[in-house]
Amino acid sequence: MSSATLQQGLAFTLVENIKQKLACTDQEMASALGISLSTYARLKRTPNSSISQISSEKIYRILSAINTAYQTFDSEEDAELWLKYPSAELAGIPAHILLHEPGTTKVIQELRKIQQGVFA
Repeated sequence: MSSATLQQGLAFTLVENIKQKLACTDQEMASALGISLSTYARLKRTPNSSISQISSEKIYRILSAINTAYQTFDSEEDAELWLKYPSAELAGIPAHILLHEPGTTKVIQELRKIQQGVFA
């Protein structure tokens, strides 16, 4: 993903795809993007809508964590299952934790530990 793409704003359909993968609510995604629920609903209703540069950067961080999960596990299905179930190390559900900084960083760090075979 290029910086020009982030500056122009990512397509809202990408946000909806991420929301489905993480099993999040509209409210959780709106909060992660730093927008109101009514703005989220308007973007959802508007064909070909894009999100702001700031929201795009937040989605980029979330995607980085999801991609790290895909690299860590044998399949996308296994990665998505890990993201949806509580983690004792993270003291919560990774999919919810990664929606906000510094949670995204914590999730990526935990995935790196798993990649390296470090289990608490």
